[in-house]
Order: sequence, then C-alpha cells, then structure tokens
Amino acid sequence: MRAIPTEMIWTSSSQIGDDATLDQAKKRVSDYLMSKYAAKFDPRFPQNVGSNVIKAYQVTAFAP
Repeated sequence: MRAIPTEMIWTSSSQIGDDATLDQAKKRVSDYLMSKYAAKFDPRFPQNVGSNVIKAYQVTAFAP
C-alpha cells in the first residue's frame, strides 16, 4: 500500500503534463488506481480520491 501515494503523485503530475483539467485528472487518477488496487480500496474510493488528487495536483503543478 505504500506505493499508492507515490503512484497518485506520479499519475497526477503526468496528467499536468498532458494538460488535463483538474476534473479530468481526478477521473483518470481514480480509474488508474482502481484498476491496480481495487481489492484494497473501500468501495467509496472513487468518490473520496478527489481531495487527494487535488493535493497531489497542486504540489506537482506548483513545484519549483
């Protein structure tokens, strides 16, 4: 489970590179993580991932 935050940040930053909107990034990151880790997540994960994607998106978008 330790890989999930790293993958969330990596996937969020790749969405920035692809010029995705924040809404597109939330959906794509959620879909990507669900495809890999669905069995480990709460069924509500897709609805709850948004705030974490926003944080990762902001960190990577505004990193020096």
